[in-house]
Amino acid sequence: MSQRTGKRGLTFFGGPEDSPELMESGAMSMPTMDPEPPQEQVVTWALSGGQQVRVLFQQEGNGMSLVWSRFEPGFPLPRHSHSADCVYYVLKGEARMGSRTIPA
Repeated sequence: MSQRTGKRGLTFFGGPEDSPELMESGAMSMPTMDPEPPQEQVVTWALSGGQQVRVLFQQEGNGMSLVWSRFEPGFPLPRHSHSADCVYYVLKGEARMGSRTIPA
């Protein structure tokens, strides 16, 4: 994995193929599920392989980060929240969040 640190403590990792997984990066904590799903559902979801989430860059400390995500069609992402604010930009397909659909 290549990485370089620039001004203001931003660390750039490169593209998705060169970047660390979200949980390896320390960019944010594990998501909080609401309501908490059964443990076997969480394990199935986590091990399904239907998602890739990588950190393209992050700022030292509790600064901002840019996270690249890819989900297989129909991937059932449970309702959850993060320890950081999130902005979603859909490049291809659509994302359904509750009753809202976010198009590309």
